[in-house]
Amino acid sequence: TLSSFSPASGVAGTSVTISGANFSGTSAVSFNGASTTFTVTSNTQISAMVPTAATTGPIKVTTSAGTATSSASFIVKPKITGFSPSSGSMGAAVTITGSGFNGATNVSFGYDGKFNGTPATFTVVSSTQISTSVPAGATSGRIRMAAPAGTSASSASFTVKATAAPTLSSLSPPSGVVGTTVTITGTNFATSVLFNGVAAAYFEGLSDTQLKAIVPVGAATGPITVANAMDSAASSASLIVKPKITGFSPTGGTLGTAVTITGYNFTGATSLTLDPTPSFNGTPATFTVVSDTQISTSVPGGATSGRIKVTAPQGYGSSSTNFTVVSTAAPTIIAFSPASGVVGTTLTLTGTNFTGTKVVSFNRTATSNFKGISNTQLSIVVPVGATSGPITLTNTLGSASSSTGFIVKPKITGFSPTSGSAGTAVTITGYNFTGATGVAFNGTPATFTVVSDTQISTSVPSGATTGPISVTAPQGKATSSAGFKVN
Repeated sequence: TLSSFSPASGVAGTSVTISGANFSGTSAVSFNGASTTFTVTSNTQISAMVPTAATTGPIKVTTSAGTATSSASFIVKPKITGFSPSSGSMGAAVTITGSGFNGATNVSFGYDGKFNGTPATFTVVSSTQISTSVPAGATSGRIRMAAPAGTSASSASFTVKATAAPTLSSLSPPSGVVGTTVTITGTNFATSVLFNGVAAAYFEGLSDTQLKAIVPVGAATGPITVANAMDSAASSASLIVKPKITGFSPTGGTLGTAVTITGYNFTGATSLTLDPTPSFNGTPATFTVVSDTQISTSVPGGATSGRIKVTAPQGYGSSSTNFTVVSTAAPTIIAFSPASGVVGTTLTLTGTNFTGTKVVSFNRTATSNFKGISNTQLSIVVPVGATSGPITLTNTLGSASSSTGFIVKPKITGFSPTSGSAGTAVTITGYNFTGATGVAFNGTPATFTVVSDTQISTSVPSGATTGPISVTAPQGKATSSAGFKVN
């Protein structure tokens, strides 16, 4: 009887231990019909070698008393043992030898461990042989094949011979960081790709006119050069290699804490900021470029928790994680300027211990659009939804509110329709309309209804003339930037 075998899969040449009973006198062992050499180690165990011609299927053990077949199949994985010839140009016929080729789904040239290589057409001649040819765009490298049971790559490289000098017409994208995949268009690609003199870590032919390559560590802004055995060609345009932040240490700290930033392409850096938001570029910090891969800096006064951003002539890079700024004392608010404004107004807040600010709110409406100028000053944008009232600032150790309120004035952002005759219904949109006391068309008062804080319904009054619409409220007056046309 045959009860089990181990391992459950393997390439030709793998030693398999077969377990069962009554193995004494065994005369044959086969893997899915392919006979193999074996040794009976005991009445309950056999050691057998997966034969070259084996395919996936059951294992059989034959004795004078009969034949036992495994209930499970042994999976024969593919294995490339060689290929011939060892080099050739596009279209050259190549014979691949090995085992486990049945059911092969892919053959590719130029496999380098990262990219799978350039796919080739092929024919499975037998479980031990594949016929193929060098595909257009193939680059020198190992040959790889795939089958349902697994993949295999040759130990040696196939050399793709060039038939003409290369040309290079374009590259996409035109810029990127280390690790970016760039598609290069041209002709007659084969042996190497250089990014401003630095060899690409990986590249792969897509066709006879395209290949893709990964921007390597150490690459700087400059032309891309492709080469084959006959010549080389450089791009007319430079690939812009932007800075990239890969990490920083420590991950948090108080005002003045030394921070080391690591990454690529820091040479020539012109600025370093903390907490870059969509509205602010962050709090500037002093820094030293130690090398192309390292910057030394320290937490600046007024900094808030957020990403770190490095800017250089070739672009900028931001950290993927936040640096946590820790406060050393609770904040105080002394003053703010201006004293009033509409949604979107930028004001300056003055006080103490602003480093590590987490939240700023206008009468309980929070905003993330703020930037520390120093430990005693913040620049803030009035958020949508803000109403007149005190400004509150919170850091990691406490909160402080202004003694006086900031006046949020009404603001008209639009109206519809833009023209009409007396009696025409008009909808005005904007902010802070609550409590409005008057609406006028070019100075002519109109009846109106405040629908919400952001909408007023009105109609063109008799006697109105073409001109701006105005809304008056206790906190101020708003006038539209465009005029309403009275027909």
